[in-house]
Formats: sequence, structure tokens, C-alpha cells
Amino acid sequence: MLAKMKKKLQDVADKHAERNLEMKRVSEILGIDVSFTDDEIMQSIEEDMLTYFEQMIIEEATSWMK
Repeated sequence: MLAKMKKKLQDVADKHAERNLEMKRVSEILGIDVSFTDDEIMQSIEEDMLTYFEQMIIEEATSWMK
């Protein structure tokens, strides 16, 4: 289970890093900074992981009730 969580965290972090890279490219085109701050990226990662953990808990609880 821990390996699965680590992989999910890495996937989420990679997704947000790629998104921010794309926003930096858009910033260059527009001439204004529309990229995300490190704090915004961390908050998004935390929110995604919270959602992931909530889903895991629901799935575990549901399997115990069967």
C-alpha cells in the first residue's frame, strides 16, 4: 500500500510540474506571468492527495463491510 501511495504522490507531483511548465510557456507568449507559485503547486498537490486518501479510505471501508 505504501508503494502505491508513493507512486501516486510522484504521479501527482509530475502532473503539476508539467502543468506549471506549460503555464510558463504561455507566460512567455502572453508576456505576463500566469505560472503557479511553489505554494500554489504544493496546495494543489495536497488537495489531490487528500482526495486520493479519501477515496482509498472509502474503498477500504466498503470492502470491510462486504
